[in-house]
Amino acid sequence: MIQNLELGFNTGFNEVLYEVKKRDEQDMNREVDPLHKTEDSVFIDCTELTIEEVIERIIGLVEEKKGK
Repeated sequence: MIQNLELGFNTGFNEVLYEVKKRDEQDMNREVDPLHKTEDSVFIDCTELTIEEVIERIIGLVEEKKGK
């Protein structure tokens, strides 16, 4: 949303949310190579996290997979 504002687009949160959900729905239901979760997929609910906290969790998961 901030990026849109910087580019001069006046896009509201609900519109961005709608577009993201619509894109995800299309990606999951497309005929060729649909988006799907794999057995080893990881879901990080970042609703209440800062960007820094999300990055820390991702780094932690990578290090865990690498055996550190």
